[in-house]
Amino acid sequence: MSETFPVIPLNDQVLFPGAVLPLRLSRPGGLTPLVAQLEDGKTPVFVLCKRVGAEDPYPDDLREIGCTGRVLRIVSLPDGTARLLVEGLNRVRIKHAQDSEDGAMTAKVSPLELSEDDPTLVGALEQLLRETLTRLLGENLDQPEQMVEAGRGIKDASRLADYAAGVLGLSLDRRYELLCEPSLAIRLEALNTEGAKSLQLMEISNRIKSTVQETMDQNQKEYFLREQIKVIRQELGEEGGPDDLDRLRLRLEAAGMPPEVFKEATQELDRMRRMHSDAAEYSVSRTWLDLMAALPWSTLTEDKHDLTHARAVLDEDHHGLEKVKERILEYLAVRQLNPTARGVILCFAGPPGVGKTSLVKSIAQALGRSWQKVSLGGVKDESEIRGHRRTYIGSMPGRIIQAIKRAGSRNPVLLLDELDKLGADYRGDPASALLEVLDPAQNHAFMDHYLDAPFDLSQVMFIATANVEDNIPHALLDRLEIVPLPGYIEEEKTEIARHHLLPRVRAEHGLTEAQLMVTPEAIQQLIRRYTREAGRAPA
Repeated sequence: MSETFPVIPLNDQVLFPGAVLPLRLSRPGGLTPLVAQLEDGKTPVFVLCKRVGAEDPYPDDLREIGCTGRVLRIVSLPDGTARLLVEGLNRVRIKHAQDSEDGAMTAKVSPLELSEDDPTLVGALEQLLRETLTRLLGENLDQPEQMVEAGRGIKDASRLADYAAGVLGLSLDRRYELLCEPSLAIRLEALNTEGAKSLQLMEISNRIKSTVQETMDQNQKEYFLREQIKVIRQELGEEGGPDDLDRLRLRLEAAGMPPEVFKEATQELDRMRRMHSDAAEYSVSRTWLDLMAALPWSTLTEDKHDLTHARAVLDEDHHGLEKVKERILEYLAVRQLNPTARGVILCFAGPPGVGKTSLVKSIAQALGRSWQKVSLGGVKDESEIRGHRRTYIGSMPGRIIQAIKRAGSRNPVLLLDELDKLGADYRGDPASALLEVLDPAQNHAFMDHYLDAPFDLSQVMFIATANVEDNIPHALLDRLEIVPLPGYIEEEKTEIARHHLLPRVRAEHGLTEAQLMVTPEAIQQLIRRYTREAGRAPA
């Protein structure tokens, strides 16, 4: 049997039998007949979802299945719209819909035919759904108590299914599918599945909330304990308290280290906070963190690319050595053209006293870089280069990292002095460790055992010195360009004594030129009798 009812199109809601929904009526034409028919309080209203994409639905835009309802309350608003409170009654199928002359939409509908199901199956599914809803609504603190009580008071299985479809938080399409389903058993089975999913999600959510709450409580507890320790240490006048560690963290942040290294350093700092300051491991961690904060991870000095200035510095500090100076200027010119070029490593080879070390100092001065000397004479332990593990007593970083720290920049000039006097024994071969230091393909991530973190040495200018080229390990020799510094002839020694040595000696002793006079003949006798070169007989 068909009946005709006014129509209220829904946009994003689905009304189930037994449910109560607040609605907004935006079509002015549909308001008048509803108000007229509401006088008896039992006016049935046909309610359904409009099709997707229809902002202002026409009869052809309406879906096939809907729900009749009863208007419980209506409030007219000044803008011509109305607020309704509607209670769902029965599922219906639309047969024909049309717009009336007063602007309202009406539809001829008939009851939706429901299928007959096995009572035993329906009873089992109903019991399972009740248990699921009881757990879901009882354990969910966000659900009001009235909703929990309403679910317990429903006796009919069909009403229970419609109630569950409204409280399980299903999507709009999924709710409409359940409204259209004529089989109660299928609806109950689908709702049990959805309820199990919701229950599982709620358990996971509650577990996460509990974990977060426990973590917050633990952090709050640790905060209060640290504050108490801070006050106690201040009263006792002890250092190394939270304030000191906070300052250390600021130093670590200002060091400019790579993110992965900073993460490791902060983890060690957090571990220190949980230690007692008298523990032996505390001092080990503190020493390591102090070194990490002091290293120039991101500090670079700007190079001076002025070959004329470099030539003037070399001439001022050294007499003669024209071929050596020309090679140094060529080396600096290449770095000027391509600062990132991975060129050769110079090695000044010659007898003691010919100016190898002072040449390196002049190169650093010409470039505007800091410089440090790494003495390798007699080094036999690989740990002297790579450092010791922090677990060892008295451990310390290798000589390379120590020199970088003293230099205060990541691109200094490092002098590897007396490279030919490296040794080797059961503790390892330091020459093998130097291979990684000098290899441009590896030294961008040099791993010092004490640091246990990669440090970039690619910007460091390494210059080596040696007395005898033949004593340099062959693996290192392949990475070096030997620049020989032969001994000086007598005329050159005379000029060095007059223009460099005598002024320096006078300045060191506070004497004037009139107070200390050395004749050319005296200089000549000193050179011939006390500075003889190998293979040269005295005059």
